[in-house]
Amino acid sequence: DFLFAHVKSDEKEHKTVSVNKSGPALGLTISDNGAGYAFIKKIREDSIMAKVDDVSVGDHIASINGNALQGCRHFEVARMLKEIAIGSEFTVKVVTPKKAFDTMLAPRAEMTGSGNVAAGAGGKTLRMKRDGTAAIEDLPSSDETAKIDKIDATLEAFVGIRDQELSTTIYHMAKDSAEADIFGGKLDEHLNDFEFPDDFVLDVYELVKGA
Repeated sequence: DFLFAHVKSDEKEHKTVSVNKSGPALGLTISDNGAGYAFIKKIREDSIMAKVDDVSVGDHIASINGNALQGCRHFEVARMLKEIAIGSEFTVKVVTPKKAFDTMLAPRAEMTGSGNVAAGAGGKTLRMKRDGTAAIEDLPSSDETAKIDKIDATLEAFVGIRDQELSTTIYHMAKDSAEADIFGGKLDEHLNDFEFPDDFVLDVYELVKGA
């Protein structure tokens, strides 16, 4: 696999493309390196974005409709794309990264949270939290992974984009909530910009709490 190093690039590596949002789901999975660069992690086959030329997995999303995105976390980019009206055309400026063995995790060392995993601490993963800090957590079980994947699919249906990290955050919010109302309150408090409807809250809560 390639690792993408998003460094200062030549202007020829900057591309602005027009996208017609013909439906709610663009087919993008967005992530970020925790240092202000959101990038395309996956493009679903036969999706709206799959039909757009000059956009590839690994591209850094530099701007949407001329609004610069440097410093934005991936969930903020997802919200901006969600807010674009269905049937309208918008522009995205992407930057093709340099393929390198230098990992984008380097800037994270300057952020709050330790990236060190003690010897013998197998089954751990380093996860960037929505506030920009890093946390070492247990790897999810197969059951948790399946539920997070289902939340990701539900997220795409309601928001129009997949986001594994956001789905993982939502999973833990639901898991730690004794009631659906409490879960809904957490979404309103921490992810209010997405304006998740009651159907989403109930569907996800039942999914997480179900056997």
